[in-house]
Amino acid sequence: MRIIGGKYKGRKLQHPSSSHIRPTTDRMRETLFNILSHGTGNGFSDARILDIFAGTGALGLEALSRGAAHVTFVEKDRRSQEIIKKNIAELHAENITSLKPIDAKKIKNFKTTFDYIFMDPPYYKSLIAPLLQTIESEGLLQKDGIIIIEYASSENLEIPKFYNILKEKSYGQAKIMILNKISKRV
Repeated sequence: MRIIGGKYKGRKLQHPSSSHIRPTTDRMRETLFNILSHGTGNGFSDARILDIFAGTGALGLEALSRGAAHVTFVEKDRRSQEIIKKNIAELHAENITSLKPIDAKKIKNFKTTFDYIFMDPPYYKSLIAPLLQTIESEGLLQKDGIIIIEYASSENLEIPKFYNILKEKSYGQAKIMILNKISKRV
């Protein structure tokens, strides 16, 4: 596992020695970040990132490498937290990252909004729709922000009515969905 692009390009990342984490593959991450940098999205310059179910932190660290101003990682698993801390230290990014060792269902009272929110929950746990509701009710996404969800290709997602699907792409057993908020009409 490595950083694909940006100022940390080529830097190796710690990865799990067991199967308790399912990291996003380098190839999938490269495609996703190309879409976000050159198609859907506004690039990562000075962006604030929320990486939920962060696992190894690879998605957030990739965004950081491409110019994000700050990444907040949310991860409750202690083994994953240790991997994230090692990866942050490897990049000397302690001052521009934070790790919240909490359950993703408890993402409340954040004092900021985010330009990009990455969600890579465990497959088949029905965590996505309730979390999207929480993101909306807590006002975590900037008005022109983007949500990126990785989930199992065979999962059927129910997306709340206040989000718009910008793009979907399959990668074998995984699928990526990119959402934004539907603008309220005056």
